[in-house]
Amino acid sequence: MSYNFTQDELDKLDEQYQQLVDENQNIPWEQFAEKVNSLPVRHDKKEFFRQRLCDELLNAYCAGFSHYSNRLSSGDKFWRKLICDTVEKLPQDNYWYWSVCHFFNGDYKSCERCWDKHFQNFADVMESIDENFFAQDYLAIFKSAYPGFWKKMAARFKKVGCAEAEDLSNLFEAYYSAATDEQREEFLLNHIHAYPNQILPKEF
Repeated sequence: MSYNFTQDELDKLDEQYQQLVDENQNIPWEQFAEKVNSLPVRHDKKEFFRQRLCDELLNAYCAGFSHYSNRLSSGDKFWRKLICDTVEKLPQDNYWYWSVCHFFNGDYKSCERCWDKHFQNFADVMESIDENFFAQDYLAIFKSAYPGFWKKMAARFKKVGCAEAEDLSNLFEAYYSAATDEQREEFLLNHIHAYPNQILPKEF
């Protein structure tokens, strides 16, 4: 979703959101989400705040693990529900956020459709995606995802001319598809040899 805000307006909205975070840092996430969703502001500002809330929730939920099989805990459903409840209040043309929601709900066909729409809408800027952006907005959220996920992402990045993200997608398709740790290590080492300046494969 693109806004009609000026940069100054966006900066002020960022400040307002951060102030809201600072004022409510000791309350549970679900109560904070209720505060954001009930803010008496016009719809475009509320949408901006909801997107920021989604980002915060995703960062809190997805940090610190690399496979979804490692994320089996009693709080797992709570986080996914809170994230999806927030996304479902956004217009459906927020395709990136809706792809996350569909993924968490196991609706992979809808997830793929959202990705196709997202890449169509942002094709003109996709070629500039670098390793850091890929790590934060793609790998951190989707990780091991489901079979074939990264192969399809590689094809999308290839179509928009983003070679770095295409190569990383192919790497993680191989990494997450590997049967053994030895195979995963081999894929990573081969990629590091080809791209010695990249940090992400070394972290893995």
